Amino acid sequence: MIRKSLWNEIGGFDKRYKPAYCEDSDLAFEVRKHGYKVMFQPESVAVHF
Repeated sequence: MIRKSLWNEIGGFDKRYKPAYCEDSDLAFEVRKHGYKVMFQPESVAVHF
């Protein structure tokens, strides 16, 4: 989850990572640069179809 205002400020996912590899890590670094703490749930599961 990310606030829409922060998402807009950061500019969303960086286009350099299209079609979608490492964009989540890049987003986490950007969030930290903006002074926020990054948290994660290690037991979550992502399923891509």
